[in-house]
Amino acid sequence: MTNHDSTVGLCPHPNASGDWHGLAHHLQKVAARSRTLAEKLATPQMGYYAGLWHDLGKYNPDFQAYLQGCAKHQRANKSVPHAKYGALLAYTKNSSPLAVIIYGHHSGLPCVNELKNRLAKVDRSTYAQIEAAAKADEIDLALPETVQQELAAIAKHSLDCKLWLRLLFSCLVDADYLVAIVLCLRQASPTGRSRIETVRLNR
Repeated sequence: MTNHDSTVGLCPHPNASGDWHGLAHHLQKVAARSRTLAEKLATPQMGYYAGLWHDLGKYNPDFQAYLQGCAKHQRANKSVPHAKYGALLAYTKNSSPLAVIIYGHHSGLPCVNELKNRLAKVDRSTYAQIEAAAKADEIDLALPETVQQELAAIAKHSLDCKLWLRLLFSCLVDADYLVAIVLCLRQASPTGRSRIETVRLNR
């Protein structure tokens, strides 16, 4: 059922053959591509951790149960939001920009005050389960000092901070999309490459 097996979680992007991949693999792939895109903004580490933490909430046992149901073609009784958990991690690490980007990567960027109110309502027991599962999957949950250094440099730069935030948000969304679509379009070939990889689509 899975490629690039994770010891804990699955990610909801099966390919054309119906194979799923591990959540840790997805997070690492998105993190790497987001970092590459964010290099153009001089904030590669911000891009990396936005990608690494954007889907942490998918370690939620309820979300994993939802995926298992999907694999069995069972309809879900309710949705299981996931973005708020990665956003909460970033917020607890004193990185509001990362929290805003992660929280909004499906729904759009919230304002900081709105985000703060929403994160205050996050169930902490579920959050603790997600943290434990991510650690078991060897996901880095510590934010290096270089992230704050990048933020400080941006604050001194002539580039408007709000514009930068939207561009970094685009780096994450584009990276997430590209990683997912490469997997979904992956098809058997002598090289093992997907259609997209074959034509060398890079963004």
